[in-house]
Amino acid sequence: MEDREQFDTMLGWTHGVACIMKTTFSLLAVLTWGPKTNEVITDNLPTSLRPIVNLCLLAKALLSYPLPFYSAAEILQTCLLRDAPLSSSSKQRSQRVTGPALMVRGALVVSSYLLSMLVPRFSLLMGLTGSVTGAAMTLILPCLFHLKLQWERLTVQDRLIDVAILSLGLICSVAGVICSLKGLLRDL
Repeated sequence: MEDREQFDTMLGWTHGVACIMKTTFSLLAVLTWGPKTNEVITDNLPTSLRPIVNLCLLAKALLSYPLPFYSAAEILQTCLLRDAPLSSSSKQRSQRVTGPALMVRGALVVSSYLLSMLVPRFSLLMGLTGSVTGAAMTLILPCLFHLKLQWERLTVQDRLIDVAILSLGLICSVAGVICSLKGLLRDL
């Protein structure tokens, strides 16, 4: 970020590498197991390797839970507890985490636990959220923001590329949502 001239190059490379890695991973799974590929990819692994991979995924899930939890808790506290101070100072922050704020956070933890326990196939719920948030964060929103912020500076070709990526993101998102909802409704 020191050299802002390199930002576009860095952004292009990171998105490109992430896309290639995810596509390669998916392609290798399908080529390895063919039509027997399970929805949860770790179920296809040999039984000796499966626990190690699942433990790594568990660690990732446990370590990545606090960030979205904190964001959700802050949003809920702001909406529900309007009289709570919104300052980043540690003194006011420690005062804010009392009574009603703890109840909001506790309810959020319990609701996420119940959701994970009550949904018959949690992988379908994760597929549903991934279809919405994954496509939105990687394909839809960046193109929308780029078109909105740079419309006058973009060439016709750049606009068409953004619209093509945006369309692909919408198609993938809608297809993923439909498939996940069908699977969830079938299992209820």
